Amino acid sequence: MNAGAEIHKVPRDLVDEAWLHARCLIDRGRAVAPNLLNEGTLQRLRDTTLQLWFVLERGELLAVFFTDVQATPTGQQVLCVQGLGGRQMWRWSRRMQAEMIRFARHHNCDAVRFVGRKAYERLFEDVRILEPASDGQSVYERAIQ
Repeated sequence: MNAGAEIHKVPRDLVDEAWLHARCLIDRGRAVAPNLLNEGTLQRLRDTTLQLWFVLERGELLAVFFTDVQATPTGQQVLCVQGLGGRQMWRWSRRMQAEMIRFARHHNCDAVRFVGRKAYERLFEDVRILEPASDGQSVYERAIQ
């Protein structure tokens, strides 16, 4: 894990400005997984039903991703992480996972779910595959203790 990488949730009043800075990474992520984001994404960020996160190192934007809390059909609360786009993920993925677990606990979630490539299985600790890859994207879950 890179000690210099920091994970930050973008405050709602800075979403529009942050979106402009993150657009290149968002577009790259959309190219890999076009179904994860849609035209309503920016509005959901503005009304706080979706959160925007940055991974920064010495002021450089390494990655961007989105989270939202969803209720499952079984009544569980799950923090869903999606739309992850960036680089050098192996350097900051453990720190990101720790921050997502902290955020999920704060919102009384039972688990964190990630949608992503097969590599996520190696990058994140204690995850299990919920849904195998479709279009190269699998759903991974990490239970919150």
